[in-house]
This record gives sequence, C-alpha cells and structure tokens, in this order.
Amino acid sequence: SGTEQTTANHLRYRDYGSEAPPTATPSLQCYVCNSAYDPRCGDPFNPYSIGVINCTDRAPPEHLRDYLHLDRSVEPVVCRKMVQKVEGQVRVVRSCGYIRDSHDDKKCYRRTGTTAVEVIHCSCTSRLCNSGPLSQNPSLVLVLVTVAITIAITSLLGRYSSS
Repeated sequence: SGTEQTTANHLRYRDYGSEAPPTATPSLQCYVCNSAYDPRCGDPFNPYSIGVINCTDRAPPEHLRDYLHLDRSVEPVVCRKMVQKVEGQVRVVRSCGYIRDSHDDKKCYRRTGTTAVEVIHCSCTSRLCNSGPLSQNPSLVLVLVTVAITIAITSLLGRYSSS
C-alpha cells in the first residue's frame, strides 16, 4: 500500500519501497486544457465539451520527477485554473497540480508582473473543481442572490399594490 510522505516543499510522494504500486489508488480528476490551443477551455467554460483527466494516471511533470528515488512517485493533490493576461492576450489553463498552497480551496488570488502581465490563480482539491468561474467567492454569490430576490419581491409587491 506504500507509505505517504509530504516533503518540506509540499510535494506528496508515495514511497513503495520494494513493493509493487497498488492497482487501485485514490484518484483526482481535473479538467486539463489550454485556451491557446482549444478555445473551449476559456471562459465561459462548458465542462461537457472538454474531456476529464484522471490526474493520478498521468506521469508527473518532468521537473517534479524524483530521479534519485525511482521507487517514489509524485502524486497530484489539486486541480488548478490560471487565467494569464499578457499584453492584452488572455489564456485560460486548467491542469492537475502537484504542490499544495495556502490558497487551495479558497478565493483565487492575483499576481502581477508589470502593467502588461497578470495571472489569476485558483486551486482546489475536489473532483473536477477547476471548471468554475473565477468569482467563486461565496460572499459575492450571496450578495447577487440577495439582490435578485429583493428585485423579484419588489416586482411582485408592485403588481399586487397596483391591482
């Protein structure tokens, strides 16, 4: 079954030692696409038109492979969504992620380089969670729902009072 280890750089490894890796491991499924190559990946996103990837079945990226310990494998731990804006060009990248972050499952955050470079980064740990829009802030959704309900009630009251 292997021993799970988390390193100081937040990579999760499964160390199989001399045992064979198990055939059924917990899987993480994410959407994996890049709007530069497939416009369906951008926003608004239609998750039914993009294939689902089982990140656990994919080989880890080259730069994360542990060549000193070939009996260990890096495991995916998050799904990611990045919106990159470079000199007015927008690219959405959805992918599997291998490094945990203090922002996982929280509000997306924004990083800027120069005035012409901006990245909005979201990461989450549940199945197919990288499909959603960037505004997954619950308080924003609550405000929008409250406004919609208020408008509907006001409209209904207006109809009954004029009858």
